[in-house]
Amino acid sequence: MWTRYYKTKKSSLTESNAYAACIKKLNYRDYSYGELREFLLEQEELNTEFIEQLLNELLDFGYINEARFAENIYSSWLNGSYKGKYYLLNKLNKHKINPEIVSKYQDIDMTELELKRACELIQKYLLAKNISLQEGKNKIAVYLKNQYYAPNIINQAINCIANTLK
Repeated sequence: MWTRYYKTKKSSLTESNAYAACIKKLNYRDYSYGELREFLLEQEELNTEFIEQLLNELLDFGYINEARFAENIYSSWLNGSYKGKYYLLNKLNKHKINPEIVSKYQDIDMTELELKRACELIQKYLLAKNISLQEGKNKIAVYLKNQYYAPNIINQAINCIANTLK
């Protein structure tokens, strides 16, 4: 039989090269405090006291800036996505952004924007599937739910499209 070999870590980080490894990761993209902390905690040779000291140093130098990171995620969501607000919140939480920063985005009223986007999505969906609104109401609702829209936005968008088609 075939034996499966799994890759092992190339090398474990030590206190002498942990800082460089973090800087290297931050060169590729922004990371939150929580993401880098999780990465460093996976390393066997680093103790928690050293990890906290290293992360605080990275914060002091501005290499970790969660507010900037969250703003970049928000901007990319605004500019390149038709997904609902819950997608944004889910993405912020996935990147382990500080809950205080996430709550700022949670408190923003995006109802108008979400409704506009949901209506555009419905129109695109109807064109792509070549069906009428009446035929595909349930499918549209499931589709919008999968795009992270809240039930009230889904119902408002379907009603809005129904009113424009009359």
